[in-house]
Amino acid sequence: MSRFFRFLSRRRTGRGIKTEHDGPVPAKKKNVITCTVILLDGTDYTVDLKKKAYGGDLMEQIFYQLDLIEKDYFGLQFTDHHNVNYYKNYIKEN
Repeated sequence: MSRFFRFLSRRRTGRGIKTEHDGPVPAKKKNVITCTVILLDGTDYTVDLKKKAYGGDLMEQIFYQLDLIEKDYFGLQFTDHHNVNYYKNYIKEN
């Protein structure tokens, strides 16, 4: 009788059952963060940056994707984990 219960309690995964996630999963890097920037017109840009990167690095990536030349008129508004809003102007410091 115990053999019967052991047979029924076995896990059925990995025995030819296909799931959606059977493909190779890309490894998530520890030092990379994915930033999503939502522009005023509603378009989204996704940028992967190092965790130690500054906000200016994110702005440089967005300016490059948008092909902006006049960068003085744009800034970055973000919210921290305490729901406090911050605004960063783009002023390149040496």
